Amino acid sequence: MSDRTCIYIASRLSEAKRVEEELRRIAVDYAIEVAPYATRILGLFPTQYKGAMFYVYAGQARICRQTLHAAGIRKGLVEEEE
Repeated sequence: MSDRTCIYIASRLSEAKRVEEELRRIAVDYAIEVAPYATRILGLFPTQYKGAMFYVYAGQARICRQTLHAAGIRKGLVEEEE
């Protein structure tokens, strides 16, 4: 998948399944890659986890983000790059 954009990082399997359901519902092609991501525990301690990163074609990224947001799937939403 060339020209792809990461739109979501799911930290749990249940979260990843919800993202998949929404992307399938709107018939979007996507790719998933398990990759490390950094976060902070209690806002202080840097920690690294592995998550499911969802990629879509760049031209579909905005509608995918809007769909996930409208479905209440917001925790791992990756904002649009400026």
